[in-house]
Amino acid sequence: MGKVKDFRKKHGCLYAFLIGCVVFIVGIIVLIILVKNAINLFGLSMKEFQEYMNLLNQEVNESTLASDPITNQDFISFKTKADEAGFKILDDKNDVNLALVTIPIESNITLSGYEVGAMLNSGFANNSDYNSLKILQFTITQGTYFKIKTVLKIDFTKIKQAIGSVANDLPNSIYLTCESVATASTTGNPSNRLILTDSVLRVNQLNDEENAKIIKLLNEMTSDKKDTLKFENLSDKIISEVITKIAQASNCYLTLGGGTLTLNKF
Repeated sequence: MGKVKDFRKKHGCLYAFLIGCVVFIVGIIVLIILVKNAINLFGLSMKEFQEYMNLLNQEVNESTLASDPITNQDFISFKTKADEAGFKILDDKNDVNLALVTIPIESNITLSGYEVGAMLNSGFANNSDYNSLKILQFTITQGTYFKIKTVLKIDFTKIKQAIGSVANDLPNSIYLTCESVATASTTGNPSNRLILTDSVLRVNQLNDEENAKIIKLLNEMTSDKKDTLKFENLSDKIISEVITKIAQASNCYLTLGGGTLTLNKF
């Protein structure tokens, strides 16, 4: 039980670290393994724990989840716009580099949601902290509020191989579909932060009852001491923090339009 006590003591620090990068996936796996070895930590019996794992291992129809997916053509379109705007986020291999501290940009660049998703996917694949992530769909809609919908695939296969047989119960991948209210710059208040709030998260293709059960458990595993940061907004944290970092590195403020995100030079 010593590991469980250490987990409780380090919980807040762990969560702060997890927000910054997709290594939080490893953290969740470790937490699940800890729960399996000390099942009463979250008030679960072994049978209940296995039921949760069975839910996460249900087959998912990816084409149904992401009916209008990001394609390679979206990345080609992004690269064309980046070249025209002098937006130097690509490395010498034409991959997006999310680690750049400064990103030169000569003129404003307006990207569709699909192009934003394609840009982020290239950056994720090119970054060891994020390469288990892939955005299948990224859409921006405008109504009373701007909303952003993302469909994320998180691949566990490499992590499972590294951990070994203790992780056999875990799925090879999970899908997170997140719809959120999006706020960037407002009139008279230019901002380089993308803020996503009022999130509705769905895991895989679970029904409402199953989805609520899974999110409740994962929230309990990952929430901070103030109960303000939870698993259900981690998807938002990844997207908002990466886009905000890009805007800050390029010294741009962000504006949202119908289906688009613009980086505007300060």
